[in-house]
Amino acid sequence: GVYVTGGTFSNCVIRSNSTGGGSAGAGGIYASGGQLVSCQITDNSTGGSSPGGGVYLNGATLRNCLIARNSTTQTGGGVHLNSGTVESSTIVSNNASSANGGGGIYRTSGTAGTVLNSIVYSNTSGSVTYKNSYSTTTTGWTYNDTTLPDVAGTGCINGDPLFSNAGA
Repeated sequence: GVYVTGGTFSNCVIRSNSTGGGSAGAGGIYASGGQLVSCQITDNSTGGSSPGGGVYLNGATLRNCLIARNSTTQTGGGVHLNSGTVESSTIVSNNASSANGGGGIYRTSGTAGTVLNSIVYSNTSGSVTYKNSYSTTTTGWTYNDTTLPDVAGTGCINGDPLFSNAGA
């Protein structure tokens, strides 16, 4: 799809891209810097050993974006967060078939990246326990709505976000 090393991408649609393998990651966007603002990143996929069906963040910011219906055979169906920030975004209906998949979002280590003011809901993975997110710590999780696992970060909730038309 897109390889970003700086600058700002805004109001864009990244849809229906795929990678067949390798370990570079990202079906939709690989971002090692810069910002993605108000984008729709949908229906992308990775295969082989590539993580990040929708987005692979490595020092970039994802803000006010919709990440939906992306998939990977590895980790981070919606977002594979190595470092950077996910803010005010909706991460929904993504799939990671790996056992520690993080269908919605996968944080690579205990303090990798920040997730704040976002909805991470209705994702799937190879493990029911980590269907929405996988992280080894609650540090960096603030004011989010997610379940399975329930993330006990500052101000987080685990309720149904009550989308008015979830199918659309």
